[in-house]
Amino acid sequence: MRRFLLAALLVLPFVAAPATADPAPLIVGGRNATETYSWMVSLQSSPGRHFCTGTLVSPRWVVTANHCLRGHFQVRVGSNSLTTGGQTAGMTTVAVGPDDVGLVQLDRAITLAPAKIPTTPVAVGTPLRILGWGVTCDPGCQPPQTNQELDTSLVADSSCSGITAAGELCMNNPNKTGPCYGDSGGPAVQKINGEWMVVGATSRAGGPGRCGQSPSVYGDLVAHRTFITTYANN
Repeated sequence: MRRFLLAALLVLPFVAAPATADPAPLIVGGRNATETYSWMVSLQSSPGRHFCTGTLVSPRWVVTANHCLRGHFQVRVGSNSLTTGGQTAGMTTVAVGPDDVGLVQLDRAITLAPAKIPTTPVAVGTPLRILGWGVTCDPGCQPPQTNQELDTSLVADSSCSGITAAGELCMNNPNKTGPCYGDSGGPAVQKINGEWMVVGATSRAGGPGRCGQSPSVYGDLVAHRTFITTYANN
């Protein structure tokens, strides 16, 4: 995959191995999902072979990372398992957006509830939750079969190197935890009035070293709400 850089000192996107290879490993320091998220999406090169994560934002559209948009793939939506439950669909087309925010159009409508995107920007210090099926340690882990979650918070842009302040978010890595390979495109969500709403999509590490060693960069979905809804509402 063109954006996958092997040098440990370079900033890495959290994508798993290419869709033709074995699935890569989950959120470092996370836990098994404590609830079922109807909008949670696994991008799979074939049934059960996860390579990226995403979020259902309308019946036929998934938001993920641009660097996940390669080849032909399918999705499993609304299950914490990679192989059972929820609903499945193929993909028909993709839309490449700014700041590593991309969209996938599905070949059939999903009847589960999609995630909403708030209209108010996320403030530094806001508690957030990140989710995905990426590796749980780096290196050496196998991918989890169960969706992982981690409670974290938004930190100042200055904590992440190479961030685009207008269109990206910097996510804290409490106690050396955070997203890893296979979490790319996965959601950062904020609980608003008792409802989880999606505010970010996993992009890359925000500094050098292995997964969890530095804060991570997410595409800011509130900032790119117009791009997303232009497709998702049609």
